[in-house]
Amino acid sequence: LNVCQSVQIDYNSPQVQTAYGPIRGKPYPYSTTGTAGQKQVVAFIGVPYARPPTGYDRFMPPRNPDPWTEQKDATNYRVKCPQVEDRFEYTPTEDIIESEDCLYLNIYTPVFPNQFQANLPVLVYFHGGEFKYGGKDFFKPDVILEAAMVDSPGVIIITVNYRLGVLGFISTDDINIPGNNGIRDQVQALR
Repeated sequence: LNVCQSVQIDYNSPQVQTAYGPIRGKPYPYSTTGTAGQKQVVAFIGVPYARPPTGYDRFMPPRNPDPWTEQKDATNYRVKCPQVEDRFEYTPTEDIIESEDCLYLNIYTPVFPNQFQANLPVLVYFHGGEFKYGGKDFFKPDVILEAAMVDSPGVIIITVNYRLGVLGFISTDDINIPGNNGIRDQVQALR
């Protein structure tokens, strides 16, 4: 995962230089079961990891995003990938719309007020849903944060959107529509 190249530690407006350009995140407080108060992490939400798979690229493998020089706002939830149906009544981000421009990930990092600690373990969460529905925002991040940080508070958590249904898995068995692009999206997110 070559997401982060440098970090500017300011808890109220954390900034990271990625391989593609700078992004700005936000503090994210979360609660854990059986503890008083809230814990804190830094969240970078809606970070692009591939070019939008639209137009000519709709059924093609993912490609690196175009680099940017202006700081991207990574503080708001983005879209979810188009899906056949929403099988669940509640998601924490019900108001998020669907769009083919959906190849984004969320990054949650521990807060280190005095220094940035390198070489932390990374937990990447690919949502379930039979490759037909779901998204990186399906669960409130609190659930994953609590599970991952109980014994190891120094872990980076990444949740990923990938193409679903026909847009992610149709194939014509040739180079025109090679198929399994939902899986290819997952591999791209790991780069």
